[in-house]
Amino acid sequence: MVTKRRYRMWTLALLIVIAVSLMIGITLVHAKDGSAVQELSGHMYGSEGGALIFYTLPDLEQGETLYVYMEGVSGNLDPFIGLVDRRHTGAALLESFQGQVDQEIAEGRDPLEALPEIYDGFFTIWDDDSGVGYDAAFVFTVPAYGEYQLLIARTPTKKDCFGDFRLLVGLDAPGVLSGDARPTGDEIAFLNETAIRPGEAVQEITGTLTAKNPEAILTLKPLKAGDTAYAFIEATSDDFAPVLVLCDYGEKPLRSAKLSGAKTNATLYYRFEEDSRNDKLHITADGTEGDYRLLVGVNAPEVLTGDAEAIGEPVLQDPVIVQIGVKLYPFNVDQKNEKFIAVAVLQMKWQDPELAFSPDSCQCNFKTFTGDVFSDFAAANEIR
Repeated sequence: MVTKRRYRMWTLALLIVIAVSLMIGITLVHAKDGSAVQELSGHMYGSEGGALIFYTLPDLEQGETLYVYMEGVSGNLDPFIGLVDRRHTGAALLESFQGQVDQEIAEGRDPLEALPEIYDGFFTIWDDDSGVGYDAAFVFTVPAYGEYQLLIARTPTKKDCFGDFRLLVGLDAPGVLSGDARPTGDEIAFLNETAIRPGEAVQEITGTLTAKNPEAILTLKPLKAGDTAYAFIEATSDDFAPVLVLCDYGEKPLRSAKLSGAKTNATLYYRFEEDSRNDKLHITADGTEGDYRLLVGVNAPEVLTGDAEAIGEPVLQDPVIVQIGVKLYPFNVDQKNEKFIAVAVLQMKWQDPELAFSPDSCQCNFKTFTGDVFSDFAAANEIR
């Protein structure tokens, strides 16, 4: 016989069990059906070595909908995105892709016309310009549980294309396609550093120091927070011991390396915790004269061995080449006083990557600045 007291207790316990079950069910449904959005950012370099970045998307469930949106937020970056066929990864993807393009050219076909077919052979799904302007976006329904590889790159149809990017990756989050979805704190994509290390670059140069020219000053290109600069120097002349010093923008020494005794080479490396510009490598003769070989790299520790091959875009800033022309209008010649009066227009032309902009921002390929407008623009963007 069950008393009313026991009956009420059993009823209360049953209700608690049901309530907990419902809460678990609600939680599970929310975790399965709720949208997830992740925002990532970085820099896309213009050279082949830094033009591909891979992200791993692990444990995608069958039936989930993947949304991806990529936009350039600086420079003239024109984004490209795709889910990679796992037969093609890393540097081999670039080589295979270029091989396909070269084959189409050899057969006399317009490679631009053939590109969609080539893309289809490398990617499960891809996109170039489906977002706003040149932004890239796609939606993909996951056909089976597993791990997928997301490639982001600059468009293969445009050279000298680079800049910072913003990447949105979402699951069951259609708002990603507008580029305005807010991150939910979920982690969906993970950088795959084993495929291609973003920002990796190595440059090799040679030089000579003499009594008249006892120092060489080399300026590094702008570095991002987290980048590590590496340098290797070796003497290629007898009885020559150059000194290598890395300095920041204010000429404050950060690291140094010196050949001494029986050593024929020296190395240094330095990790930048913040974005940095106008860092310099100073090479001095230390009272000797001779030739040297220098390897300098970013995010390339193999430089320290002295055997690294040149890859990526140049690490050092080259002088900006300026073309100068004069347009001469009719002028008067004073033969008696042996002089002339002329009116001329001086024109200078150069290409500076720091002035790059995305053409889709104005649907134009050049902008005109006059007077203080250009000075204000240069000051706001911290450029020369």
